[in-house]
Amino acid sequence: SKLATWLVGLQQRCYKNAYWLLTLLYPGACLVALQMFAKERLDIGTFMSSDLSLKVSKDEGGYTSTYIGYMVPGGLFLALLSVGVPSFCFWTIYRHRWRLDEAVVAKKIGFLYSSYDRRMCYWETVQMARRFVFALIPVFVSSNAQGSLQGAIAQAVAVGLLVATVWTQPFATRSDNVLEIFSQIIINFLILSGCTSTWADISERGLRAVAAVQLLFSSMIVFIAASSVLYGVYVFVQKRRAKRAAKRAGGEASEGGSVHRVHVNAAAGVPGVADDVIA
Repeated sequence: SKLATWLVGLQQRCYKNAYWLLTLLYPGACLVALQMFAKERLDIGTFMSSDLSLKVSKDEGGYTSTYIGYMVPGGLFLALLSVGVPSFCFWTIYRHRWRLDEAVVAKKIGFLYSSYDRRMCYWETVQMARRFVFALIPVFVSSNAQGSLQGAIAQAVAVGLLVATVWTQPFATRSDNVLEIFSQIIINFLILSGCTSTWADISERGLRAVAAVQLLFSSMIVFIAASSVLYGVYVFVQKRRAKRAAKRAGGEASEGGSVHRVHVNAAAGVPGVADDVIA
């Protein structure tokens, strides 16, 4: 019986650690897979950014056979990661959607949904998709595009996610929703600040204006970050006070029950108890 209980607990921990490692390694694995498609154009040709000894395209056009040998398995691996992992997490939560409050399910995959409201229990897959898209943009969108196309696409994604977060309020607690909105606002300002540094063909006065804009964005980022930290500390202190109050109330209730039982026993003439009460 003890062995069976230990094996069940071991199985639950293995499930939990496997899912946890899957979500933890997902962003890094996507970055490694995307490096296969990052290219760098030089005067002598186009090469893979992560390995400049590997030429990507022929002089007469088309990909080299060596690069194709890397690109095909890399593309399959990227597709498996970008679509397969979020889909698998979504399917796992969906399969247990009626049992999310059970202790067994919570021990296995609770970290995937426990922070979110039950109506938005799949929001972790949205977060995974966001990380992948932000890693995808610098690889497949040219950095030399006119008007910083990378920044524009990233800004559109960030604004869309901010609006979705404000609209849906996906987290279970108000404080988590507020902190998530703060973090999304900081990401938007960081992207805006990065976009201003790519402006070109401007006068000296324009450079000073750009510096002023970046200073403004940086100040707002610092202000929002400091506000979020202070708010997090405030929420933490409030939770600690609530726990202490609940613990104190529970202790007083148990103490009151003990005194009541002593008086009842004393009134019933239980030996030893009446003497203690009188003393």
